[in-house]
Amino acid sequence: MIKEVEESNKTFIPHADIPAFIKTIQTPWATFGKDEVLIQLRIYKSIRRYFLLKDYLPSQKLIKTYDNGDILVNYRVSNLREIEELIIKWLPNIEIIEPRHLKKKIQKRLQHKMDALSRPLTLP
Repeated sequence: MIKEVEESNKTFIPHADIPAFIKTIQTPWATFGKDEVLIQLRIYKSIRRYFLLKDYLPSQKLIKTYDNGDILVNYRVSNLREIEELIIKWLPNIEIIEPRHLKKKIQKRLQHKMDALSRPLTLP
């Protein structure tokens, strides 16, 4: 859909941090220029083996194993959307420890989806 191309004498100089950002992108939702947010999740014993066998994001780090077998896992993301689907996928066997506002955000998202399921069916 390009209609016209015009040459310019200007030279493109990329931002100095872009190569490092490209090397650390974890998902399509990564956001350049935003500070990373620490995400802490408590993974229940019933599913922990999946998190021990696979890093769901490259930033995944095992922090602690609790006495009951649960584990604490950290992630670093530049956009909360990077982690939302992972959390939703493993509910109810996962608990958001930090950041606390992420729990409310996911609750809102899930409530919106549940409300959509409750609406009466409208046919054309």
